[in-house]
Amino acid sequence: MFIQTRSRRTFLLTGLFLTAAGLSSCDESALTGGGDPAPDFSGVWEATEFMMVSQEESSSRIDLIAMGGGITVAIQPQGGFSGTVLLPSALTGQPASTTLPVSGVIRVANPETLRIDFVPEVPPLFVSMDPSFELIGDVLTVVDPTADFDFDQDGVEEPAVFQGVLERK
Repeated sequence: MFIQTRSRRTFLLTGLFLTAAGLSSCDESALTGGGDPAPDFSGVWEATEFMMVSQEESSSRIDLIAMGGGITVAIQPQGGFSGTVLLPSALTGQPASTTLPVSGVIRVANPETLRIDFVPEVPPLFVSMDPSFELIGDVLTVVDPTADFDFDQDGVEEPAVFQGVLERK
């Protein structure tokens, strides 16, 4: 399945966002400004779920992991992260899979929301994201209900929900 460039970029941005969100570690002051203790995101994380689901038709979805893609991110204690996103050929329309580097900084904006900034910015793909998150043990779930994606490949992006799950290795 070939996904048009804009939707592919939106999906990649969301993927990088998930990667950033799932794999960053920060000290308390860097993540929360010195307030409540920040969750510990430090370590290496791998995505076990990474999908866009249509808000209009929940059966319309794109699942990066099921397509053979992957995301791995290493998060440092101060919130910096780096990693890779493996895009399967079915997603890019290329004969072989594509690996993209990703890096940036992640912060906890509040007890339910992350702020992920990609450094350097790679407009329009990787700038920033503000997803909700839940960290239970070594499993991080990230959700962005304000995503968009061109599910029917007609050149018009439809409202979507990004859902990602990362596991600390």
